[in-house]
Amino acid sequence: MQINTKNPAAVENEIKLILSNICGTNETKFVHEAIEWIVECFDGRFDGFQSIDVKYHDLEHTFQGLICMTKIFQGLRQANFVPEINKETLKLAILAILFHDSGYLKSKSDIIGTGAKYTLIHVHRSAEFAELYLSKKGFSKNQIESIQRMIHCTGIRVDLNQIQFKNEQERIAGLALGSADLLGQMADSCYVEKLPELFYEFQEALKYDPKAKDVIQNFESPEELIAQTPNFWKNIVLPRLEKDFIGLYKYLNDPWPDGPNPYIKAIEKNM
Repeated sequence: MQINTKNPAAVENEIKLILSNICGTNETKFVHEAIEWIVECFDGRFDGFQSIDVKYHDLEHTFQGLICMTKIFQGLRQANFVPEINKETLKLAILAILFHDSGYLKSKSDIIGTGAKYTLIHVHRSAEFAELYLSKKGFSKNQIESIQRMIHCTGIRVDLNQIQFKNEQERIAGLALGSADLLGQMADSCYVEKLPELFYEFQEALKYDPKAKDVIQNFESPEELIAQTPNFWKNIVLPRLEKDFIGLYKYLNDPWPDGPNPYIKAIEKNM
């Protein structure tokens, strides 16, 4: 059944179902609160911040990654992957992916442009925002630092070997998060039609950030970005998934280990 990833309640129910398969409990209170927290932030109900104003990296994008990551964890559990990801690490990973694009949020006093101008530094800003928000919810310094390390796994050019993970569980969780961030968006049936919005985010980053030209390709048009997307998948994303993220996407094969991978099939269809 296709999940309506625009609907927080539908996403919440799906995550509870997957968690019940992983943990034997659906963690109702935690899942509800965690999703409500990021909805609050993206809706502009967190003190001092505006609502999200970028159109590609929106709440649906976050929810697509959340569902994909949780399904990777389900696959790992079904395959008896070692180390087994414990419930604490799983919860921190859920918070990490929910807040991984919070760096696009602008403060109330920031009235120039949209959050897209922060494209180059949004991962760092997301880690900072997660600390600001989650510290107010009573999370410890160690928990927040774990969440921040996982968030940093979403940087497309981040050297993962430079991240000082606390342990192997945290590393695997971070790699699952990074995998899901890429897979969730690219497997969206509307991915190609959303790419013009990504183009405009890139254009704004290039306009406001002098360093962006060294990292972001200056596409001439949305059509050029779309035309280059198969190369992006083949030459950047797939090697990242296979090597840096140690092929964790294969744990989405259904059934494990030799069944089809619905995410890869959907992405290939989009190409």
